[in-house]
Amino acid sequence: MKQMEAEGIKVTGKSKLKCPTPPPPPTPPPLMPRHWVAMARPSMKVTYSVTNLEIKRQRRMEEEDHLLAAIKAAARIRAKNLTKEDYRHFEESLEEDRKYAYLNQPAIETTENPKRASTYMPNTCFYKVSAPNSALAAYLGVF
Repeated sequence: MKQMEAEGIKVTGKSKLKCPTPPPPPTPPPLMPRHWVAMARPSMKVTYSVTNLEIKRQRRMEEEDHLLAAIKAAARIRAKNLTKEDYRHFEESLEEDRKYAYLNQPAIETTENPKRASTYMPNTCFYKVSAPNSALAAYLGVF
């Protein structure tokens, strides 16, 4: 306060000096989802890594194998606890499925020519032979 009075600013006992606080910095804009970024910059082409796709495919196959192994293990555990009557019902259901198994087979195609067959014959040359010109025949000595 003494410094303010020395600089020529009068300070009374009751009034308090209020310094304006600086405004807070503006908030940054929200980040765009990745697919929007790709749409915003069409000049940049998105490339996919074949190696990464192969790794993902391999992992998915391993997960499926693991799931099938777990299903088989659960079926083995349930099969150990089957009674004779349950097993008989199971065999009957298999016989019932076998009766209608032919319905799941694809229809047998007829032996007709396919509708979209190509007529291209690579060893055949089609050209029209015109009648020989009489002047040309006389020149060559062909009569």
